[in-house]
Amino acid sequence: MNALEFVVCGALVPADFAEVVLADLALPAFSAVAKLASPLPVLAGQGESLLAPNEAWILRHEARANLALTWYLALGGDPGAPASARWMLEPVHLEVGHSQLVLADPALLGISPQESAALAEAARPILAEAGWQLLSMTPGRWFLGHAAALDLKSPSSALAIGQNIALWQPEGDPIWLSRWRAVHNEIQMTWHTHPVNLEREADGRAPVNALWISGNAAPVPARWPYGEVLSQDPLWSNLKGESTGGATLETSEALIGFERSEDWGSWRSALTGIDQKLGERIAALRSGRFTSVELVLTGTTEIRRAGLTRRDLWKFWRRGTLAALFARNAH
Repeated sequence: MNALEFVVCGALVPADFAEVVLADLALPAFSAVAKLASPLPVLAGQGESLLAPNEAWILRHEARANLALTWYLALGGDPGAPASARWMLEPVHLEVGHSQLVLADPALLGISPQESAALAEAARPILAEAGWQLLSMTPGRWFLGHAAALDLKSPSSALAIGQNIALWQPEGDPIWLSRWRAVHNEIQMTWHTHPVNLEREADGRAPVNALWISGNAAPVPARWPYGEVLSQDPLWSNLKGESTGGATLETSEALIGFERSEDWGSWRSALTGIDQKLGERIAALRSGRFTSVELVLTGTTEIRRAGLTRRDLWKFWRRGTLAALFARNAH
């Protein structure tokens, strides 16, 4: 028997909108949690870690969790060569707004392996001249190492998607920040007329016009205490549990895209499917397969948690509400 962490990403909505978006939805499992569970402290999702709330929660077991190194290991990187992945690079598209640049969702860019390889080869000598070692592992995820001990940390792209990138710039030593910007600008200019982008634009596809750097240079991966992982996310599903005695982690990312685009009809439909799965987990709690179920709902800036044990299932006098469970910034 073990404990289950059931993480639902993109679930929290503005407090004044919660009752509206949840109206007329049949959500028996979430309703049971809202009514019977013991509320746990609401946590800030970002802090100094520069991680999205769901990333911050799952990697919370290490004070300086490096998302870049976590991705590197999940993709089969050599555990003995962590210096190769102090930072992660994502080829991205920046949309030009009225007075700002907005990060488009990298997952929707659809970079082919051939396009990625060609763009990486164009960027490699520019990076190498500045001391960076580039390792391209997948079309959308490259990794960087540097011989020097750099004070350079940058947020997860998940925090910046659909937002003004000026709010999510790298931080650290001003000299290294300036050097990184110079390298990045040179790569952007090289890519501007690159055959890959010329062909993409001719086909009506968005050009790959920038790189998103993330990571904090920490050389130690986050501790991973889960014995079993149930997830469609390629990051979490590829990380193996450390022991059979650890907790079970289950994640759902089905709501994230709908929450970002404010497609509330699709959000509601996806939530119904997640409720069915949560109902199965509560049944497993009732039967004794799990010792507890902790529901973790993440939003743009916070994490809401509710714990359920077998004893809680009989506390019928509790009167929590769905709106309170899903309301963002409603303390």
